[in-house]
Amino acid sequence: DLYAKMLVVFQEPWIVIIYVLGCFSLFWHLLHGFKSAFQTLGLNHLKYNGAINFVGTAFAIIVPFIFALMPISLYFGWVK
Repeated sequence: DLYAKMLVVFQEPWIVIIYVLGCFSLFWHLLHGFKSAFQTLGLNHLKYNGAINFVGTAFAIIVPFIFALMPISLYFGWVK
C-alpha cells in the first residue's frame, strides 16, 4: 500500500527536508526553463515577454509548492 508507505517514510524529518529541498531545486529549474522554452521557440518579443514571465513565475511557484505539501502535510499530521 503506497499510502501506508508514505506515512512511514515521511515521518522522518531528514527525508522531508531532502524532499522539500528537491522541490526548491525544481522551483529554480522551472523558473529558468519556462522562459527559456518560449525563447527557444522564438517567442521572445516585448509584446509577450511580460505575460510569459508572469505565467512562468506563477507556474514555477505553484507546482513545487503543491509537490512540497505532500511530505509536509504527512509529517505534521494534517492528513490522516
